[in-house]
Amino acid sequence: MQIKGGPATPVAFSDLMGIAPNLPKSEQKNMLRFSESKGVYTNQGLSLARLSDFLTRSTQRMDARDKKVEAAVTWIKGDIDKKYGDGTADRVFKSIAQNTGVDLNKGVKVGDLAKIEKEIKSINAFMKNMPSGMQILPSGRVSGSQDIHETFPKAAQPERNIAAKPKRTLSAALTETGKDQIDKALLAAAKNKTDSPHGITLPQRTSDDLPRMNYKLHVPQIPDNSKPDSPAEMVYNSYQSADSPSDFKDKWLGQLVKLAGSPQAATVLSSVMNQDSLGVLYSQIPTSDGKQVRFTMPNSKDPNTTYTNQMGVKVGVSPKQYSGAAIDVSKNDDGDFELKINWKLYVNGVKEENGENIKANLDPDDTIQVSMKSTWVIDGKAAQKGELVLNSEPIHVSYEGKLAS
Repeated sequence: MQIKGGPATPVAFSDLMGIAPNLPKSEQKNMLRFSESKGVYTNQGLSLARLSDFLTRSTQRMDARDKKVEAAVTWIKGDIDKKYGDGTADRVFKSIAQNTGVDLNKGVKVGDLAKIEKEIKSINAFMKNMPSGMQILPSGRVSGSQDIHETFPKAAQPERNIAAKPKRTLSAALTETGKDQIDKALLAAAKNKTDSPHGITLPQRTSDDLPRMNYKLHVPQIPDNSKPDSPAEMVYNSYQSADSPSDFKDKWLGQLVKLAGSPQAATVLSSVMNQDSLGVLYSQIPTSDGKQVRFTMPNSKDPNTTYTNQMGVKVGVSPKQYSGAAIDVSKNDDGDFELKINWKLYVNGVKEENGENIKANLDPDDTIQVSMKSTWVIDGKAAQKGELVLNSEPIHVSYEGKLAS
């Protein structure tokens, strides 16, 4: 049986994909086999490929049908791994088994080739759009890290009266974000002529985000010399408050003023204690070709979400976005303020530039942990004058998890 228009001596998995669509429907359910004399063929004897360039070790001629089917599977998986990296074929076959219930390790039919090609494209799309510092080992283990020093440039948005912005340092981007919040807060306060809580001119964005953020305020205490174990500081955790929303906000802002030393400095601190500032970190992770990584995340209410740690153990997690960032706020010995961010995200894929979601080839309910750390230092003397002067460390991003294998 001759395929019209097919290559005379196809020698790669991609050649199979060029031939398969031309086969009659009756051929689609036929199992692929392999022998040295025929190469890969169907049970009607149609030769589809020669394997001389793809076998990594010599094989004995196999006459039994099941051996020939097994050999065809070996050839297909070997060629996939050669082209796309060790371990790719196993991940492709496992993903197909999870999604369709079909174990292709027991045999590949002509009609299965399209499923394999589709899954390879999905994996390739994830590899193309994943962070440049993320590494995927042949075992499927996800690791790696990277330090980020600057922002992506931003295109102009004339409809929103937003000008284009070049690449900037993180310090410059965060400072601009904070100053914008201060300016808006001062403008709103002047317009509404309302009393600010504890004298703080609180940005609206910070006010809105406060109940859903995870802050720890390390507030210095006046030592009680009569008590040897008198603490030098008290820690106020926004996630552990049992107060009503209004009482919590009042108490928390009161402690922020104590930490800052004045309402003016507290206003400056509050200008970067919101999701806009965290968004500066979140949106700067690059792909290997310098484009912006856009993660997808599981449903935050899914109780079965896990990630696989370095020991290979699946750990239950509660996926959150901005509220997953633990932020410690303190004053150092120089009188400057430090915000230490430790943010863990649990992601299950990425978005392509066209907005299409590309799921990573993970076990059901499993995710990849993306850990972001940075420290922001705010000049204490400038803050007492109501001015924001901020310096940021690079964002250190690390990755941990395991793809299906």
